[in-house]
Amino acid sequence: KLSAIEQELKAHKHDSGKPAPIIINTPPPAPVVVPAPAPKEDIKSFVTSRRQQNVYFANGSTQLNPTEQNKVREIANWLSTYELLDITIRGYASNVGSIEVNQRISQQRAATVKQALLNLGVQSQRIILEPLGIDNTSTDPANARRAKIHLLIRE
Repeated sequence: KLSAIEQELKAHKHDSGKPAPIIINTPPPAPVVVPAPAPKEDIKSFVTSRRQQNVYFANGSTQLNPTEQNKVREIANWLSTYELLDITIRGYASNVGSIEVNQRISQQRAATVKQALLNLGVQSQRIILEPLGIDNTSTDPANARRAKIHLLIRE
């Protein structure tokens, strides 16, 4: 039967009059694994010098602008370089607007940064979310609209 089907395929003509191509399913190539870069400094000094990073958002926004996307990319690179490095993302909103809306925005900001990191290949278990709501400690509303990222060394 197989031989008969192959003969039929070879004889089949497309509208162009040329024989139909025979497509052979081959498995996709194995993914290329790029090893993580070697750390340039010991993890404790690295975390001490960069313990906290802030990713800022526009008023009422949960979208990352290009500058903040670059910060997130840099953090993903750090996580790739240091396999014992984990992070906590704390989402904040300013005190402008309602408490309910700002609580939701703080949650979405933390989730936006997490999703961006996941999209860059960071494993979910290396990220802890803490949407904290309104930042009442900041006197500058623009400074309050952020996701604060703390670097942690996994024991």
